[in-house]
Amino acid sequence: MLPKDILRASHLPLLPTQELHVADDLRRIRKGRPLSPIILVQGDMTRARPFIIADGYHRLCAACYADEDAPVASIMVEFLTLAEGAVAHPSLSARLKTSLDELRMQVLGAQVLFGFQFQSLFQPGFDRASSTERIADAVGLTMILISFAALLIPPAQHRLVEAGNASRRLLFLSNRCAEIALATMAVAMGCIAFAIATHEGARHAVLIAVGTLAVAFSSWFGLGLVIARPASGRMRECEMADLHSKIDQMLTEARVILAGVQAMLGFQLIVVMTQAFDKLERGYQTLHFIGLALTTSSVVLLIAPAAVHRLAFSGDDASRFHQIGAALVTAALLPLSFAIAAESCVAAWKLSEITSVSIGAGVGVLSLVLGLLVRRPARSAFSTSHVNWPWRCSYCLAVTRHGERPAQRKDLPPERRSTALSNCWRTSPGRPDAL
Repeated sequence: MLPKDILRASHLPLLPTQELHVADDLRRIRKGRPLSPIILVQGDMTRARPFIIADGYHRLCAACYADEDAPVASIMVEFLTLAEGAVAHPSLSARLKTSLDELRMQVLGAQVLFGFQFQSLFQPGFDRASSTERIADAVGLTMILISFAALLIPPAQHRLVEAGNASRRLLFLSNRCAEIALATMAVAMGCIAFAIATHEGARHAVLIAVGTLAVAFSSWFGLGLVIARPASGRMRECEMADLHSKIDQMLTEARVILAGVQAMLGFQLIVVMTQAFDKLERGYQTLHFIGLALTTSSVVLLIAPAAVHRLAFSGDDASRFHQIGAALVTAALLPLSFAIAAESCVAAWKLSEITSVSIGAGVGVLSLVLGLLVRRPARSAFSTSHVNWPWRCSYCLAVTRHGERPAQRKDLPPERRSTALSNCWRTSPGRPDAL
């Protein structure tokens, strides 16, 4: 096959002659030395799958510069798919992306459910609610808030601590937060079912709530535990993500959170138009308007990254844009946290009509959300900022938390110190001597 035809079919650019490996292969060609065959993977036009150069990309570019019409030695292999029943082992970055995408979709549901529950407190039928219904609504709102806070922990850690890279620590944290969020959301759905059944005068409200809880737990936990298979395949401790992946994940997170915040904003606007809001004390009305303004600020900040990407960078990937976008998404969580705390304070007063309880609820929610989403990730990032790594790795940062090189850590056994180098720097673009 001709080199120019292979490059055209693979959709790959021609590397410059100044590239180190291309220049080395050109010298070999000028000296008359043969090059190793190029390994090619057959493409598929029906599935828009290009030709894949599995090995020999630099040799192919050198052959193009030498004589693009001269055939090159190549070995063609077919693209094989997994057989039925086979199991693929995705990379650490792919596993983390899947886990974070799951959390983002749950965040959207938690935000919508919180807004729905909040506006239901201002409906005419709520005045007839019994004390049992009010307790169920309070527990449901609390569970939704805990679920919401748990769901935003891994993305915040991903931006602030891991700098957009993947680590096994973060994957474990993401999986545990997903389980906590699902468990609390199941309890919230059970409480909501109990409150609705009690309000409608159902005889077996407790059975309805337990049934809802059982269905949720069996679907979200039971099914997975029944068909679970032992984990196989060894994962790396950490992987460095490319710039495009970092930007894509940041924009995806902004889009998903934006949809939930907009739905919450809509419920807040509906509350203003109700008669129950007119009967609310003036101080709590003001607090609601403050929460409305903060939610609007969060919406503006979440829309900003996409606008900046389009106007300032023309859709191109740039490290500066990733820094700006990540800062905007992180900043958007601050007014959103205060807005949720303000609305929690209003909701607590509607449920209990006790000022001290409402103030305690607002302060507690604000402390929980800010502590989990801002303070803890920022503290982790600040405590490791003195370590000058080309990219941040949870394992490496753990063994160099005192700013020492692994070889200088006297409290680590020799095999642990050598493992630190082999596990992390073996797969990184940096050099071990950079330590």
